[in-house]
Amino acid sequence: MNTVTNPNTAPPPAPKPLTLACLRVDAMVRRLSYWSDIMALTNTQYAETIAAVGGYYNFVTLVMRRMKELHNGKAPMVEPQTNEDEVDMIVREIDSGFLEISIADSK
Repeated sequence: MNTVTNPNTAPPPAPKPLTLACLRVDAMVRRLSYWSDIMALTNTQYAETIAAVGGYYNFVTLVMRRMKELHNGKAPMVEPQTNEDEVDMIVREIDSGFLEISIADSK
């Protein structure tokens, strides 16, 4: 194949070699993509509770408010189990029906 080139135009620049920063960003994007698939809300151990309270925002709000109450001296509504952290205990309180979230009517 015979190609005609214009002598007045410069040749296209050579591609730049990949830098270490480019490789790090690429690796970071691949890791985030991998973990976002694994850590989707449907794959969490609290997925049923999250759905029961109406979504992730309501779940986090309820857990954080209850955690604040516990830190300010309120007693747990369920018997704490050994090797159980506060979040697991609060989730058991939600699952037992002791905690629920209600949306205030705005008028």
